[in-house]
Amino acid sequence: MQNQLIASDHYKFLVGGYRGLLGIQEEKLLILVVKIGHRRNIYKSPF
Repeated sequence: MQNQLIASDHYKFLVGGYRGLLGIQEEKLLILVVKIGHRRNIYKSPF
């Protein structure tokens, strides 16, 4: 993964000008994309 968020089980990744937030459920080998948006807006509203 790219970077784990501090005090969270979510990770962030960057593609162009957009940032994605995702969570991982290890026991199911499932990657859940929580939110995708422009990097200046991605952290403003809750998941």
